[in-house]
Amino acid sequence: MTVQGYALRVLEINSLNHLVRLVNMNIEVKLTNKDEAYVIKNMYPLYLHDLSGHYGLGGEHTPNEHGIFEPSPDYITLQDQYNVQNIWWEKPECLYPFLMIVGGIPAGFAFIATPPYCS
Repeated sequence: MTVQGYALRVLEINSLNHLVRLVNMNIEVKLTNKDEAYVIKNMYPLYLHDLSGHYGLGGEHTPNEHGIFEPSPDYITLQDQYNVQNIWWEKPECLYPFLMIVGGIPAGFAFIATPPYCS
C-alpha cells in the first residue's frame, strides 16, 4: 500500500488537513550502525509494552518481577535488556537492524535475521 493510498483512506475518516500532512511526510527506512543503535534500543522496551496490550497481559507478555518486559528474571534493569541487543550490530553479515523515520522522528524498527539466526 502506498502512502497516498493510506492517505486517501484517512481522508474518508479525517479532514483534508490531515491528508496533506500525511502525504508531505518524509518516510525513511535505513539500516543502522553501532552509532545509531541507541535509538532502536530506546524504542525496544516500548515495543514490548505495546505487544503486551495486543496479546494481553499473560504468560511472556507481562513484566518480570523487576518490571522489565522479558520472561526471564535475569533482566533486572533496562540496561540489561539494552546490552543483550548488541548482537544486532555485531553480525552485519546476517543480522539487519532497520530504523523507520517519519518526518525526521524515529517511528519504528525492524530486525531482519538470516541463518544461522533464523530457520
